[in-house]
Amino acid sequence: MAQNGFIAGEYTCTYDGVTLGETESGFTLEVTYEYEQIIADNLGGSIQDGVYRGGQAYISATVMEPDKAAVLEAFTPHIGSAGVTDLGKIRESGNPIGKLATSFSKALVLTVVANTPASGAGGIATVTASKACLAPNMPLSALFTTNSRRIPFRFQLYPFTDTGVEYWFKVTANS
Repeated sequence: MAQNGFIAGEYTCTYDGVTLGETESGFTLEVTYEYEQIIADNLGGSIQDGVYRGGQAYISATVMEPDKAAVLEAFTPHIGSAGVTDLGKIRESGNPIGKLATSFSKALVLTVVANTPASGAGGIATVTASKACLAPNMPLSALFTTNSRRIPFRFQLYPFTDTGVEYWFKVTANS
């Protein structure tokens, strides 16, 4: 691990076992915990406590190789296996509107690249989200220009159970 606790290093990413390719600046893991606020009149509008109510988890990035198979599949989760001509589809036979997102979510795995500072002892080796899907209301946008295309995306990480414990994602440490 780097001196002073600073950690830098590249990670690769697969979606359903296929690489997502190069990203503009890596991956962002975001967890938002939710609490029911307890507000009582004795302290006016002051929040006095909270009841933990779970939360949400996401992984986001900006891909630079939008023609890769995993990227196309990630951007059309409701269609199944996809190609570039599937990007505008709303639905198709066998994949009706009303299908649960977890039914077409796939495993998303971040893996540290060897011989980088992030691959040192005690660092994060892998982050595995067993049920990841394009986040609800995530706008897919691509600029059609002479510049290389960069497409931002955000995956919702749905809960899964492993040995009786609920996770959004599991982390393994470097040894």
